[in-house]
Amino acid sequence: DYKVNASLDKQNYTTGEFSLCVKTGGESIKPVKGASSNSSVEYILKDGDKVIATEELANDSRDGAKLNLAVSDSVVFDPVSIENVHTWSAEDPYLYSLIINKKEDGKIVETVGCEVGFRTIEIKDGRFCINGKPILVKGVNRHEHSQLGRTVDKVLMMMDIRLMKENNINFVRNSHYPNHPLWYQLCDKYGLYMIDEANIESHGMGYGPESLAKDTTWQAAHLDRTRRMYERSKNRPCIAIWSLGNEAGNGINFEATYDYLKSVDASRPVQYERAELNYNTDIYCRMYRSVDVIREYLATPGIYRPFILCEYLHAMGNSCGGFREYMDVFEEDNMAQGGCIWDWVDQNFKEEDKYGRQYWSYGGDYGPENVPSFDNFCGNGLVDADREPHPHLAEIAKGYQNIKCKLIDAQTLKLAVKNWYDFTSLDNFVLEWQIVCAKGDEMAILLNGSQTVHAEPGESVEFILEANGYDYSKLEGECFLNLYWKRAESSTFASGLISDNHVFAYDQFSLADFKCAVAQCGESGQHGDVCHFVDHKCKASNEPDSGLNERLEYSVDTLTGALASLHIADYQFVTSPATLCLYRPITDNDNRDWRNGKNWRKDELNLTTQKAVSIECNNGKTTAKTEISTPSKGVIATADFTYSMTANGLLIAVDYKPFTDKFHAPARVGLQFKMSDDFDSYLYYGRNGETYSDRNMAGEIGIWNYSVAESFHNYAKPQATGNRTEVRWARFVNEDVAFEVSSPTGLFEFTALPFSDESIDKALHLNDLEYQYYYEVHLDAVQSGVGTGACGPGVLEPYRVPHKPMHFEFLFRPVSL
Repeated sequence: DYKVNASLDKQNYTTGEFSLCVKTGGESIKPVKGASSNSSVEYILKDGDKVIATEELANDSRDGAKLNLAVSDSVVFDPVSIENVHTWSAEDPYLYSLIINKKEDGKIVETVGCEVGFRTIEIKDGRFCINGKPILVKGVNRHEHSQLGRTVDKVLMMMDIRLMKENNINFVRNSHYPNHPLWYQLCDKYGLYMIDEANIESHGMGYGPESLAKDTTWQAAHLDRTRRMYERSKNRPCIAIWSLGNEAGNGINFEATYDYLKSVDASRPVQYERAELNYNTDIYCRMYRSVDVIREYLATPGIYRPFILCEYLHAMGNSCGGFREYMDVFEEDNMAQGGCIWDWVDQNFKEEDKYGRQYWSYGGDYGPENVPSFDNFCGNGLVDADREPHPHLAEIAKGYQNIKCKLIDAQTLKLAVKNWYDFTSLDNFVLEWQIVCAKGDEMAILLNGSQTVHAEPGESVEFILEANGYDYSKLEGECFLNLYWKRAESSTFASGLISDNHVFAYDQFSLADFKCAVAQCGESGQHGDVCHFVDHKCKASNEPDSGLNERLEYSVDTLTGALASLHIADYQFVTSPATLCLYRPITDNDNRDWRNGKNWRKDELNLTTQKAVSIECNNGKTTAKTEISTPSKGVIATADFTYSMTANGLLIAVDYKPFTDKFHAPARVGLQFKMSDDFDSYLYYGRNGETYSDRNMAGEIGIWNYSVAESFHNYAKPQATGNRTEVRWARFVNEDVAFEVSSPTGLFEFTALPFSDESIDKALHLNDLEYQYYYEVHLDAVQSGVGTGACGPGVLEPYRVPHKPMHFEFLFRPVSL
């Protein structure tokens, strides 16, 4: 056995401090104090092929007290200082090789060794620091899981590491047990900081007097598991923090394990969430605390421990809303230093039913009936069990990215950039930029270029793009500056793991016609008010097709007052009444957020009906006054629809008035209808991919093409999915014609899915979904965010639907192909 110390001096963090303690045993080695011995121990420390330190000592040179290592019968080598050592970090995981030989009569009889990384971990001035630098923990929790159960092979481990590095994750917590030894070796080699956690959890006993943490008859078991964790992995450079366990209360037994770890390893902090602010944790590591709670802690006088959440942003199902607010507080240069998202991978299994339909299984699908389970609660990963990313992983990558820019002056293309890397200069990256404008059905690149920018780790600098005669006045329509940071050809940063063309960070800024990209809201100015564009010319993707418009026909359903049909000759677009909708299929977070899903179902918003009170036709306009009712509450709202055939198409204006004393704030406010499945793809101008109001940092604004089928994301339990935000227009396409939807009253949201809301809500598994011969479309003036209410904060107030009257409009027009 052996213990390596490979730290840095705490003045300049450039000199390596190496020491080694080796313990030998066995029948052939029984040294007697003062007696001679032909047995010896030798170590060789190498940098590649170069030997940088070596020593050989007789096996009876035993003095564990030399290094205060609390070990006996050990060979202790003299400490060695190595000037200008190449340090180890997650960004630059440089490793030296250590070889230890046991000799008898000069011959090697046993060889062991490991890779050595020189780094120092400490809490300094209330900050968690690595190599002298305060670190932002951009982490995840990871369970060992594959389709073989807890068996995870090297291929899958490498897939995890590559995905984590590609998505700017630098920390992983081994929740809630030590992992396979290979995992540590790979994290050493490729660069991931690690929280290693003892496999101690007694959650079911609670945290009160019955907690095993307070029962000394269990102290030996607590200490045994802690010792095993430490002894097996003590030499691994990737381990930055020891964790005493998870959700097992606090008491004398965890005080004992804390004291033990501090006695054998003074080089790493020790954390334990249930210790809270008691002495036996070096880090305040509470789980699922809101941004407000974090700020309250930061404002507390006398704090000396960093706040690093061991779990937060519970990624169950359609989730991770409110991540922007967490990153805002983490990046304020304070003692809140990030956390580990719960969690990395869904713990599901892929099954196939008797019809050959695949689905994800989860708790309760196996074993006897009537055995309690927590349903799909283990399906809370950023990736699914096959390591396919969920849509919210893109949001994490954007928030965690280490290069962030701000546009200072659009006229001169002056920018500010902050290098959030701790040990990597921006010289390792090249900035590729482009100016794009929406032209018809594509984003046209008007100007592009590339350049390098120098910024040291942690440094902010300003620079001007080398635009070569860029003339701001020539830009027409809504234009954007897109920035993409890729690895420079001369750099080896993350090479061999991440592809050369990978975008490590990106930003987007609006340029010409800036007023078209910024919505103006109502008087209160809060999110969710009906927003209006300043300049309507930004709305249309091209000029009206007057020939098609003349042939456009519509009808209004006399029972509901809703748009019943919209067609040109044989091309029928709307195949069911376009009624007001206040509900969405419940997400995992909605289901556990007392203000969302529980209220929506209690208020029967999934069972609303629309009834026409009156319908009038005047001056080419049809006005329908309607009432929105539920089975038990009666009329809960009114909605007045006005239909006008204009030169640009059919304009539908809606005045919605909720009776706020009868129901809670809804999930959405907009139109719902069925669309012919002939229109099986769509083009839209808005944020890319599945986004929601509280989860759209990652959605780059552009013109994107999707099939309706691929818009539905396969969460383990079907739920609301596929939403698009900040939409300027959406065009639904078949082989010959397209129907385009825009909103004169502002940006809107929409979804188009191959399943009905009712089918999604009813399905427990993916194979329960009922295919239909039409698609379900939602056009929303506003929709609720997703939050993280399954375990953590629900939807924040700015992203909830305002419970008040609204006016919104949608324009439908045909477009020839």
